[in-house]
Amino acid sequence: MGSKAVRNIMDKEKLTEEFTRLCKSVVPDTPYKNVLFIDGKYFVSLTTNKWKVKGRDTWYRYKSAEDLTKRYFYGDYGREVEKNGN
Repeated sequence: MGSKAVRNIMDKEKLTEEFTRLCKSVVPDTPYKNVLFIDGKYFVSLTTNKWKVKGRDTWYRYKSAEDLTKRYFYGDYGREVEKNGN
């Protein structure tokens, strides 16, 4: 295993820990490889910095775990989406 592969494994573990700290529920076993299932409605990729809503096909980019959770999952935008039922 090369040093790049080891670094990627460490990055994925660190990102998983960060999402676990920031989110209510994190499930690491999903139908997708290297993807977390968060709060029963979001899929988050650990390798491509993309996320999507369960049942939707569009993947969106995110900067960091903290930005994603604050801005879309638990921030004003996330509350607006939940209120409208989208």
